[in-house]
Amino acid sequence: MNTPNVPMRPNELPQQRLYEVKGMPPQPAYFEVQLLDYEQRHSFDRIPQKPTKKSLYVCQVEWAWSPMNNRIDAYYIHKGRTHWLLWMGHHNDEDWFNWRWEWYPATAMPVKGVSVEQAAGYLLMEQWRREVERHDIDRYHWINEEGQLTVSELQAIANVIWPEEDN
Repeated sequence: MNTPNVPMRPNELPQQRLYEVKGMPPQPAYFEVQLLDYEQRHSFDRIPQKPTKKSLYVCQVEWAWSPMNNRIDAYYIHKGRTHWLLWMGHHNDEDWFNWRWEWYPATAMPVKGVSVEQAAGYLLMEQWRREVERHDIDRYHWINEEGQLTVSELQAIANVIWPEEDN
């Protein structure tokens, strides 16, 4: 597993360009998402408890409300025998000498008939939808890194969760 890179200097900030926003991939025929409520452990067969080298990096986004109030989240997915699992990684920078990523199982869905693109997009969309419902979180301020999902795909998901009239 590659550790997500957190930009710490102005020259490391991602370029924020204009991108064509694509639509979402078709929703899987059997669409059932489980919300895992940040439990430390899960019980899905052949899925490790934390992301590994076999896990697929989805993306990293950042909210920057002020210099002392921000949030950086990274996401990985993993395909098990019966389910896809999305981890949400929270960048814990509270201990100055021990910055680290803390990983939580976030959402899961059955693998049958679901491609990696569908799993990444729809699991992330459900995770963000839950964050809006529970914490009234606004749209991220920028995309730090893309992975399985491109910038335009992330923008398409964000447009579903945070429609333009809300911004």
